[in-house]
Amino acid sequence: MENDKADLGDNGQAATGGVLVPIKQASEAQLKANRDNAKRSTGPRTAEGKARSGENAVKHGLYATKCAAILTGPYPEDQDELDGQVRAVIAALAPRDVLEAGTASEIALICLKERRVAAFEDGQLLADERVFHFGRFVAGDVAGAAARREIGAWDRARIDGDASIVTAAQIDFPWKEMATYLKASKPSREWVADLWTETVERDTPLAWRDLFEVLVSRFFPAPHDLGIWLRLDESHREDASIRTSLAASREVALNSMAVLERGTQLRTRLLQDKVKLLAVYEMFKSRELR
Repeated sequence: MENDKADLGDNGQAATGGVLVPIKQASEAQLKANRDNAKRSTGPRTAEGKARSGENAVKHGLYATKCAAILTGPYPEDQDELDGQVRAVIAALAPRDVLEAGTASEIALICLKERRVAAFEDGQLLADERVFHFGRFVAGDVAGAAARREIGAWDRARIDGDASIVTAAQIDFPWKEMATYLKASKPSREWVADLWTETVERDTPLAWRDLFEVLVSRFFPAPHDLGIWLRLDESHREDASIRTSLAASREVALNSMAVLERGTQLRTRLLQDKVKLLAVYEMFKSRELR
């Protein structure tokens, strides 16, 4: 009978399509090592460790079925504080027997979830705010702006004929960053690649200064070409920065609206559940205990 599984021969080989393939058997030493490793990898041993690992998948606790604190994740809670809140809710309801106490505990759980909804919203909105500021930081091109300023200062000194500033600042200017900015901002050229390789091999401030001056002379032959290009380049980059910031603002606004909408839905559902449970609790309280 044909089947999809390989048949084992008498010599410990698997017959697959008429070809015998040797099967590697684990040695006794390997089997013993595997057993020893399994004994050392048994997970948490203490009751506290088991309880903590059992809550690893809990993120926000909005769908919890018991009044247990969240110990890990972005919204950790203090068990003592949580127990105090639960006791306060139950004490306010003043249950008289086990039946009422059970319903009071369910109401306390809903109150706990309502508090968690607020924490969830605050955490998500704060994360969105961080994303927004990070997007503005990236769009701002901090390193590029610094290189542009240095190039502008060098160019103004050159145009004004202040040779002493240019000469005295041969080591102080960030020549490497300035040359890198020009190279990245202009179309790729074979001669630039060759000069760049030579400069990287030398990797001294004077070598980077020489490369920068060569790039300026080749890309901007007229005296005022570099200054005009810097102003245009800065304007284009500011426009791109504004567009990036607006896109980040729009994304953050949409995410925030989604978070608030979800929070509103959760609050509505929790309020409905609480109203139902309070109605049941009032029915229980109207009983006459014997």
